[in-house]
Amino acid sequence: MGISIKSILELPIMEHAKLLAGSFGQQRTVEGISLLESTDSTKYLTKNTLVLNHYQLIRDNPEWSTNLIYALHKKGCSGLAVKADRHASQLPEPLLSSAEKLGFPVIALPPQCISAELITSITYEVFRSQYHDPAFSYDQDFLMSLLLDGGNDKVLRNQGVALGWSLKKCLGVAILFPLFPAAQSRIQELSRHYGFTWMLATQRHYILVSDLQKSKEQEKILEQSSFEFAGALGKQLPEYAFHIGVGRTYQKLLCASQSFKEA
Repeated sequence: MGISIKSILELPIMEHAKLLAGSFGQQRTVEGISLLESTDSTKYLTKNTLVLNHYQLIRDNPEWSTNLIYALHKKGCSGLAVKADRHASQLPEPLLSSAEKLGFPVIALPPQCISAELITSITYEVFRSQYHDPAFSYDQDFLMSLLLDGGNDKVLRNQGVALGWSLKKCLGVAILFPLFPAAQSRIQELSRHYGFTWMLATQRHYILVSDLQKSKEQEKILEQSSFEFAGALGKQLPEYAFHIGVGRTYQKLLCASQSFKEA
C-alpha cells in the first residue's frame, strides 16, 4: 500500500516544509523511510522509501551531490527530504535541476522538525493506509478511537504525536442527536461555519469536535458556538428536531474522551 508524497506534505508535522523541486512526482508512493547518513549509504537504500538527509552532507560533498538524485531515482526511492538549516533552501542547482527533470520530489524540512517524530508520523500513516476506511481522514480515525474506543493511553499518545498534535491540545466536544442522514451535508456545512473542525457520525448521533488550542476562554467559546449552531439548525432546518449536549473542555488531549462522556 503506502501513501503518496502529496499526502505526506499535507501532514500537520510538515506544515512548514517546502517542496523545492519535482512537483509533478508528488504521486510517488512511500512505503517507508530510509536514512542517508554518509556518501556511501546509497547502496543500502530501498525502493519506495522517502530518503531523509541533512543539508550538511550535501554541502560538504558537492561533487557527490550532483549525481545524488540520479542515484536515488535508480534505486527506486520516492523522494528526498533534507533537514534544513538556514541555507537549505539554497540546495545546489544541479541537484534541483535533476529532481525537476525526473519528477523526483525534493523537500526542505524546517529546522524545528524532529527526525524521530517525522519518522513516527510517516510510518504510522503508512501502517494506517493498509487498514484505512476511506470514508474517514486519518485525524477522524484517531478521534473515533480517542472518543469512542478508549484504549491504551500510550498508543493514543503515539497516534496523536504522529499526527503532529500536542498532548496539551484542547478539544471541545458536543453531541448532536438524533441522526438525519438526508440533511447530513447541510448539518456539516453549518457545523464548520460555527467553528467545528470535525463532524463524526455514529449510529446514534453526530460528534462535533472543535480545535480550541489557540483560543482563550475555551469552555465559553465551545458553549457559545454550540448553541449558536443549534439555533441556526432550528432556523434553517425547521422540519427536524435536534438536541445538543456539550462537554467541558480540558487542557489534555487524552481528556477529550471525558468531554465526550459529559456531552
